Amino acid sequence: MKKFILPLLLILTVGMLAAVESEPSEVVGYVKYPIYNGYSYVAQPMDITTTAQAIGIENQTIISHIYKYNSQTQGWESIEYDPEFEEWLGNFNVNTGDVLLFNCIANDSYYSIGNVPDPITYQIYQGFNYITIPLNRSDLVSAQTLGNEIGNIQIIYRFNNQTHGWESIEYDPEFEEWIGDMNISIGDIVLLKSTSSTIWPNLIKNNNSQLRTSK
Repeated sequence: MKKFILPLLLILTVGMLAAVESEPSEVVGYVKYPIYNGYSYVAQPMDITTTAQAIGIENQTIISHIYKYNSQTQGWESIEYDPEFEEWLGNFNVNTGDVLLFNCIANDSYYSIGNVPDPITYQIYQGFNYITIPLNRSDLVSAQTLGNEIGNIQIIYRFNNQTHGWESIEYDPEFEEWIGDMNISIGDIVLLKSTSSTIWPNLIKNNNSQLRTSK
């Protein structure tokens, strides 16, 4: 497995994401997400605890709304900027591993800044779930591999911030194989449609090799 922390240097090669730098402080790096006018997804792969309002205040010249999907309730939370009163309406917590959707009013970049976190664990619920590929999983290079490891995944989606379009792959239970594939890497954001609840990564499941594989 590739190591990410070097003396005062953190390198994160994340597909469309940019790489990283560090300073002689607790902040050791960042992951950069290009965002575009309209809807754009970003994530928090670095170790961070903040609020949607704090993110909005820091980026209010380029975003007007912030949304976060709650996989447990299968519903959205949101805040929006009120230009008349020059304040953000609403708030919610943002934690390591969270995925956010911005309504952007300009093209720019968003940075997740912080330390490399402990391994992220996601509670996957039946239905739709947004995750970001953890920084310690450079071994995950294809969407098929991700779906097989988690298990009981019907569809994997990925949004292209620049084109505002979706790409996806789907599991065919009749032929027990995936239709299509997508390259993935650390920091990437994917939307999973799951047929059941599970925890990922599931160390017990992985150690017992109870993984679904495609032909």
